[in-house]
Amino acid sequence: MTLKKGSKSNGKQAVRALNLLLGLGCYQTFTSNTKKAVKAFQKSKGLKEDGIAGPATLTAFANTLPDVLYGDYSGSIYVMAVQALVSSSIDGQYGKNTRANVLAFQATAGLEQTGNIKRNDWLALWGCSYKKTGKTTTTTPKVTTTAPKATSGTNTVQPVDYKQYDKRWKSKPYTATGSKKQTIGSSGCGPTSMSDIMATWINSKITPVEMCKYALDHGFRTANSGTAWGFFKSIAKAYGYTGFVQTKSMATVKAAIKEGAFVVASMGPGYWTKGGHYICLWKCDDVYMYANDPASSTRKKQKLGKFEKERKQFFIFRKPGLAA
Repeated sequence: MTLKKGSKSNGKQAVRALNLLLGLGCYQTFTSNTKKAVKAFQKSKGLKEDGIAGPATLTAFANTLPDVLYGDYSGSIYVMAVQALVSSSIDGQYGKNTRANVLAFQATAGLEQTGNIKRNDWLALWGCSYKKTGKTTTTTPKVTTTAPKATSGTNTVQPVDYKQYDKRWKSKPYTATGSKKQTIGSSGCGPTSMSDIMATWINSKITPVEMCKYALDHGFRTANSGTAWGFFKSIAKAYGYTGFVQTKSMATVKAAIKEGAFVVASMGPGYWTKGGHYICLWKCDDVYMYANDPASSTRKKQKLGKFEKERKQFFIFRKPGLAA
């Protein structure tokens, strides 16, 4: 992670946390004052005084931060910084919701799930080198008899890229009300995004048709709002996806993608949609988030700052049989 003045790839969560810990307030913009404060810190640590918070500076910075334990540091900037980094509401109270987001991040980053933030956790949150300390398991989860058995599959860099408007299924009904206007082509973005992952890791023959049927059979097709969020948790359980995580945290998702996970994202109005939409995330770098868009062959990536403003919820999937 690199944070600097004017950088279009600045993650507003990380910049907000940095400003808080530098005593500059809860602001998401890397300002001239932020740069001055970073340079002062670099000088105190004998680092290059360029005002850029890169890996070396952030690692040194993480080493100055205290352990933040669940229930401690009530109202402090340390709790607020943790909340910013894991996408919790920033109120300074280390409550159950913040702890849940911390646990989700730790699970995704391969850290021991304690709900507390110590030096190694700080390093992971800042995108620095850290030691994986999470417990692992080699047990392959059992797949339910209603789902196809998992095959070896091919974990490609980019998953299968289905489109909901494919002529093979765009006109097929996807409705819980009997409306003829509700088809896979018009509202099947959620199951189509999920089918990208399913066809890559479970069975190459799975298409949006099977995923839409699953949503309908299990009551996840809403009357007028597409596919309910609960669909993804249900799929994860049915098909043995270890370490499934539902979160709003950009830090958690970036760490998961770095470890080879695929992510379905629920998006709000903006680049990807005028209303609501699901896409399948598969790659992330310091500038862009990359996705398969089931409704477009041209929308493929978005700058992180803008993407963060439009995201609503993430559903993280790891290949079945791999430890969380």
